[in-house]
Amino acid sequence: MMTRISTLALSLLIAAASGCAAPAVYVQKKSTRQSDQYTFYGFDFTRAQFADGYFRHPDLVSGKIPRWNERASSQTLAALSPLVVAEDLGQSLRRNLGVPGTAVVSTARPWPAPPLGELMREISPYVDGGDGNGIVVFVECLSKKEGVSAHTVVFDRKDGTVLLATQDSAGGDGFGIYDFYRRPLLTIAKRSARTLKDRLQ
Repeated sequence: MMTRISTLALSLLIAAASGCAAPAVYVQKKSTRQSDQYTFYGFDFTRAQFADGYFRHPDLVSGKIPRWNERASSQTLAALSPLVVAEDLGQSLRRNLGVPGTAVVSTARPWPAPPLGELMREISPYVDGGDGNGIVVFVECLSKKEGVSAHTVVFDRKDGTVLLATQDSAGGDGFGIYDFYRRPLLTIAKRSARTLKDRLQ
């Protein structure tokens, strides 16, 4: 049974204020254990909006997005340690090829907290009937003004039950457009990893 804000989620919100964890927007009472197996599917940009005068759609789809996905994913795995996590970027790499040209906009803002039904629709391409739990970071916006926002969903690979969802934002950081957005993507993923690990303790 799902509860929007439980005592646990409230404690995670307090932790997030210190920069340690990402705020939880949904927590499923179904238990998850540290011994569970996890598969990290990467960063899904298919519904993201990109608002920066330097963004060009062909370069995003064929260059920056797959590089962000691959580089930030490898670093996210380290943040998830000591959980047992495999990496499978195949689905997110394929889906990100479909980011439309209309995704490049003049302004982009973080989303309101996505409802459960929307989370379930988002993860459906990643529910493969396998054992263990899946993790996907769904990117919402990359904006020179607003920074980067995304929500991370942890789910049961067998039946698609949403176990945990966090939502977070981080400001751009670094020199050059690639690192300016890669670093906040990684920051968000690391905070989500901390939230998940805190929940398992």
